[in-house]
Amino acid sequence: MSSWNSAEWSALCSGAACPICLHGKPDGIVVELVSSYLTSSSNAPMRGYCCVVLRRHAVEMHELSDDEAIGFTRDIQRVSRVIQELTKAVKLNYEIHGNTIPHLHMHIYLVAGAPWSHAATEPDRAAVVVRTGVNLLALAATVAWPFIPATAERVLEALGSNAKPSWPTSAAEALTQIEGRRKVDVPPILFDKLSTEWVESNRAKFSGVES
Repeated sequence: MSSWNSAEWSALCSGAACPICLHGKPDGIVVELVSSYLTSSSNAPMRGYCCVVLRRHAVEMHELSDDEAIGFTRDIQRVSRVIQELTKAVKLNYEIHGNTIPHLHMHIYLVAGAPWSHAATEPDRAAVVVRTGVNLLALAATVAWPFIPATAERVLEALGSNAKPSWPTSAAEALTQIEGRRKVDVPPILFDKLSTEWVESNRAKFSGVES
């Protein structure tokens, strides 16, 4: 992400350096809508992800005329309805950022497997999701142990696992190390906030300049 006050950021915001505008259209177009393009990719961050990209260059919603805002919103509504019908998602999440490419666009994500969405109707399924997540966290702590042993041990202790981790012999073992119905404690703060004094002290220490 470019610096907010830089010439690069100004050029991106004006459209002069906007990669979408320079290319003429965004990549990965699925369909051209009235006021926008619907895009996606086989390398999307998660299943069902898509993005609605405004046709013309604008950075903020308030820059749109009333007709443009209505058209953009209707496109999003249309996409939302189709995604819901096709995927039966529990919930759709909508996000507008533009901190990297300030060309107005909305990300749409599915919420399909969140454990809280199944807790009331499918408690067994919810339990599997939570237990898998807990075991993945334990596996991550095991991987991190050679580099940050004290922190990794605090995580494992909170999960009720052996504080001295051993590498699992199989994927099945990795996902069953923390047994179901085991109490998970809230760990202490794992990383202290870096104070200004600490930063300045270590900047001087590791600057490479002899005092």
